[in-house]
Amino acid sequence: MDNKQESKILLKLLVDEKKDQVVAAEAKVDFMDILVSLLTLPLGTIIRLIKAEAGVVGCMNNLYQSVENLSEEDLFIEQCKTLLLNPRNPYPKYCMRLKVNVDDSVFEKYYQCSDCSNTSYFMNVECPCDGTFNKEKFLKDLVDTTCCDEYVFLKGGISFLITEDLQVKCASPSSLVQMLSNVGLSDMYQIREICL
Repeated sequence: MDNKQESKILLKLLVDEKKDQVVAAEAKVDFMDILVSLLTLPLGTIIRLIKAEAGVVGCMNNLYQSVENLSEEDLFIEQCKTLLLNPRNPYPKYCMRLKVNVDDSVFEKYYQCSDCSNTSYFMNVECPCDGTFNKEKFLKDLVDTTCCDEYVFLKGGISFLITEDLQVKCASPSSLVQMLSNVGLSDMYQIREICL
């Protein structure tokens, strides 16, 4: 978020000292908000982000590249390629409130139809009502500024335990023991905490 100070996200790692590997992490709500927000990303965005970081995403790369290579003559309207390759998050006004931006496809602007209240991310495209999307609007105006909640998707005051394979549980002594037992740890003395 632009007008906030630099955000810090607290994370506590639980390390198996014998194997020298992280077995779980304890996170506060702000980290979990970001992690949960990954579920709002459309598939095209996920493919693009993974492709940029890791390269290959199996046969999904082929599908993505096939759409990239389509000629404008094959498309219903020229914006279709952009829409398919850069699909919009259905919850942009909420994701804009996250401490860390996980979605590079959030546009700051959208356009309202000249004849109705329909909206589009594309300017000068025809609306189903025969109007045109040409009234510029800004996503930041959609964000509810009266909301005083610090978090976006989850309630505050909760800590979570996260395993390396992204299993998540509310933090409690019993869930910690269960989680550590599931990864084969029975000796709590071989666990070291590292705070980040």
